[in-house]
Amino acid sequence: MRQLFTKSQMAQLVCLNAPGYHILDFDPLVNLQELHMTTDEDITSTFPFPSSVVYLKVHTYRQVVGIFPHVKVLKITGESSRVKIRSSTLRELEASAKGVVVDCPQLTRLTLSGVWRNLYLNTPNVVFLELNGFRYNYKKLLLEEKFPLLAHLSLNDYRAQDELYIPQPLKSAKLSLLELKSRTLTADDVSIWCCKPSTPKASRPINPIQHPCCNSIVMI
Repeated sequence: MRQLFTKSQMAQLVCLNAPGYHILDFDPLVNLQELHMTTDEDITSTFPFPSSVVYLKVHTYRQVVGIFPHVKVLKITGESSRVKIRSSTLRELEASAKGVVVDCPQLTRLTLSGVWRNLYLNTPNVVFLELNGFRYNYKKLLLEEKFPLLAHLSLNDYRAQDELYIPQPLKSAKLSLLELKSRTLTADDVSIWCCKPSTPKASRPINPIQHPCCNSIVMI
């Protein structure tokens, strides 16, 4: 960074979007609030991010096992091996990881991708939930993890699921690339793309619609 900016310039930076850079020295970035970077090190609560950062986006394949109280938005790309976050101040989390533990009671927006190992969520205030490439049964997840304030749901997955059951009415629901045996949800706005029932009941009339973007059949 010192090759690109003077010390005075770095001190004035508020937003630094450098996804292809490994930043080693954070000391000059005293006013930085938004940071996008890459690292090949484990991220813990002692990682030397500037205390002024409130928006953090990190590309890493290493584990993320801690976060800092000043961060409000955290986005982790690159399919980290493990994400374990406990925070009372985090409001938005986006993570691509094999295993996820999230204990963030004030979180309102959650996006998870590629989770197939362990999963634990304590996120009772989530309003926006997006799950991509998930290997968990949606019905079990949505019932057991308890999202009482959930209003907006997006599910994107190529793998067949047994059931989709949403206990409370939603404001919006987006379903993409799903194969479901049954689905029970109520939403004001529903978007369906390339979905189909895996074993439709013969006694129930089904209207097939050929989606113009793919070869799948949407059954309604």
